[in-house]
Amino acid sequence: MRLLLFAAVAVFGCSKSREAPAPVRAELDPVSEADAKAFAETFAVAAKNCDEAKLAPMIETQAMAVKFMRQTTLPNAPAAAQTIARSTLGARILCAWMKGVDEYKLLHVRMVGGEPRPILRRLITDPRSGATIVGYDELQLGMSRRDHQVRVVDAFSYVQGQWITQLLGGNVDAMAKSLDYLGDLPLMAETVRKARDLQRAGSNKEALAIIDDLPANVRQYRGVQMMRVRAAAGVSVEQHKQALDELAKVFPNDPSIAMVETDGAFRREDYEAALKWIDMIDTAIGGDAFQASQRALAYMKSNQLAEAAEAADKATTMDPTLTRAWEVKLDVMIAQKRWPDALAVMTELESKHGVHFDEAKLRAAPAMAELIGTNEFKDWLAKRK
Repeated sequence: MRLLLFAAVAVFGCSKSREAPAPVRAELDPVSEADAKAFAETFAVAAKNCDEAKLAPMIETQAMAVKFMRQTTLPNAPAAAQTIARSTLGARILCAWMKGVDEYKLLHVRMVGGEPRPILRRLITDPRSGATIVGYDELQLGMSRRDHQVRVVDAFSYVQGQWITQLLGGNVDAMAKSLDYLGDLPLMAETVRKARDLQRAGSNKEALAIIDDLPANVRQYRGVQMMRVRAAAGVSVEQHKQALDELAKVFPNDPSIAMVETDGAFRREDYEAALKWIDMIDTAIGGDAFQASQRALAYMKSNQLAEAAEAADKATTMDPTLTRAWEVKLDVMIAQKRWPDALAVMTELESKHGVHFDEAKLRAAPAMAELIGTNEFKDWLAKRK
């Protein structure tokens, strides 16, 4: 079956000196699940060390422009669609998402209304804390009638909570020059930008005050809400919780806010809430070992050790290559005082994940005190040497 995407352009008050933009058109065929999987695996490799020029041929810009036209009511939409169709904006946004990524891989392909949607996971190491940060992307694909190649029509970021076509908004010309996610916020943009700059500079209290003075319709914009959460996190635990509660109220049952809500729940030691948000994102993406390891961590911290061990085993079985899953499993094994199992996990981490356990640091760590006093630990040390 052939899918025809066509954006018609209405012409109002045309003159010889200014012609209306030509319609944007794209013809696509459906993509099979097997083709979606093969494409996504290739795409993940290309996108990780992102080169906009090299990634651009993997984007079906005509179809992206048509989708943009279908969902916008902005008066400059026809001209904006032409800009999208001719530009590498889609690739530029995808490359922005890839900044600092340590790992980018296909998890699986899920079916949405009969359409195969690859789900990809990106892992980033926070340069300040060293913590592993996770993000997920969902690809919408189509096979071009022009050359029978599978390409990306659009991509949804579970971090941004939006499709690329939504992020483009109305200020496409500005984004073509400088990627600015305030481009689709025409009201109060300069004020919001000031708050953003203050928050990035660490002036969180001042940034929060500016955001809280914004009109309700601007304050409830997704990007502003997320900025408010970041600013509040730098002020106090109480302000952070209030900001997260407001975010959940503005975007109820939205899996794209689940990861930031999970982080907040862990910070305030509300593990019941953490489990709720973990389940939401895990269901939305169709399951992932990283979320299973997050579940294990929440159970462990709430002293539900049997449940923690079950979730940790599930995480390492789902994705044996995921270092984070083994790290959490080690914590759970130590909490359960399962010394042989803990040492087996340590061997796994050293032999297959590039982790090195320094003996002096192990002996200095209070959490390891019981383990290092066991005969099993002595045998493990001897085998390493």
